[in-house]
Amino acid sequence: MQTIKVAHFRLTFSRQMFVVAYPRETQEMVFDAHNRAFAFFGGVPLRMVYDNLKAVVEAIFIGKERLFNRRFMALANHYLFEPVACTPASGREKGQVGNIREWLFTPLARFSSFEALNDWLATRCRELAQRKRPATPRHPARLNLADCFSYACAKAYWAPLLFKGGDDFALTDVNKTRA
Repeated sequence: MQTIKVAHFRLTFSRQMFVVAYPRETQEMVFDAHNRAFAFFGGVPLRMVYDNLKAVVEAIFIGKERLFNRRFMALANHYLFEPVACTPASGREKGQVGNIREWLFTPLARFSSFEALNDWLATRCRELAQRKRPATPRHPARLNLADCFSYACAKAYWAPLLFKGGDDFALTDVNKTRA
């Protein structure tokens, strides 16, 4: 059995996630994981939250003040996203990171290569995105994760959505585009 390192990305509103596995954690792995995540999501989030991994953060100061790695900042500036670091020992800032072990790696699966594992992980992330989100009493729209991703993109870029039928987006504050 081989130990693996995974890069885990999760969009804040839709909770859409992307996970990719590597044999070790290096800065090149972090860069490759970002490229794969942005391709998977079909775009780049405006802000990204990071645990304080050494490939991203060089120094931790008081509060949220960080010195980010110079090469990592080149990546952030190229893709135009704002990196934000978690406060050490504050699990609530990372979202549902711990759940990926249960959702993706229980029971332990065996794969012939990292390519096969990563193909399976991408498929599994797409399947998980189709699950209905737990209903909250505050909002009548019962959007699945993929719908929430569309909603978040529309809100972030002030864009209307092209949709028809159903009550999904009709019950949100997103404008419908004219067909």
